[in-house]
Amino acid sequence: MTAKGHVLLALPFAIEGLNYFGIRSLDGIWLTITIVVGALFPDIDEPKSYIGRRFWFMSWPIKLLSKIMPPLKHRGLTHLFFVPLSMGIIAHYFENIWLGGFALGWFLHTVGDLITVGGIQGYLFPFWSNKKMVLLPDSMRFYTGGIVEKVLISILAVMNGYLIFKLGVI
Repeated sequence: MTAKGHVLLALPFAIEGLNYFGIRSLDGIWLTITIVVGALFPDIDEPKSYIGRRFWFMSWPIKLLSKIMPPLKHRGLTHLFFVPLSMGIIAHYFENIWLGGFALGWFLHTVGDLITVGGIQGYLFPFWSNKKMVLLPDSMRFYTGGIVEKVLISILAVMNGYLIFKLGVI
């Protein structure tokens, strides 16, 4: 999934969460930004990604290390379920809403990748390390950057606009 898709997939959860918890202050804006950054961050392992181009000083070393450490390849370690789960547990323990938002965004990024043709290899590591995990049947999955994703992005953009308008966020 492209950066636009990841952001537009995460935003409804941020908007509805802010509404559910009644957060209408500047904190709500910062929490939304935290969720969005979390939704982009797993692609730090790919220098050509949106986040990888902005944080090239992190992205390129990861890419170079992936040549000798295969778990660091794209959709490798940063795309495994235990990463956002661990962050979420730590956020809950320390009652840190910011880390919790970042973890939610990170998790939603992986959900977006699980509905693509590529899926995520070893998503439920260490239990099914060699199994490619997907959420949809083959006929419903799409290629990153393909026409189906573009249609999905359009639908998500309209849905986000509706939620923002309906809830009076702006």
